[in-house]
Amino acid sequence: RYALLLDKDVLDYCLENDFLLNVSLDGNKESNLLNRCNEEEFNKVLSNIKSAIKKGGKVITNYVITPNNIDYYYDGIEFFIKNGIHDICLMFNYDAIWKKTDIDKCRREHNRVVSLLVDVDDYIKVFPFENKVKAIVSKTEVKEVKKLKKLSHYS
Repeated sequence: RYALLLDKDVLDYCLENDFLLNVSLDGNKESNLLNRCNEEEFNKVLSNIKSAIKKGGKVITNYVITPNNIDYYYDGIEFFIKNGIHDICLMFNYDAIWKKTDIDKCRREHNRVVSLLVDVDDYIKVFPFENKVKAIVSKTEVKEVKKLKKLSHYS
């Protein structure tokens, strides 16, 4: 909720001191209404993020994916791109109860997101799977992922 307090003075102070702003916004409005805030708060946070970016601020937007907002995963990423939000940190709520149908939806949406990111002409960075997307595009394997697979007892 701190992004609600990001007025001009606070934003100017953050910019002057080269702060990295880490703001939670769970994709588009519909997704946020399910998980986070009301419409007025959503509009205020979005406005503050856009203002910070426009003034040259470093902003990372946290996007939490849960079973109840999985239907908006792709739409949320598309929403960020359309609004000039290019640094996105995806977080999946691992404590939630994910049914098989939720996981299947997640896979479908994730594939759509990867396709969207491959086709985006503008700079965009989605953590943590950005390196894997780059590997898919360049048809190379990410060495760290290869090593982890060899070391993991889950593979």
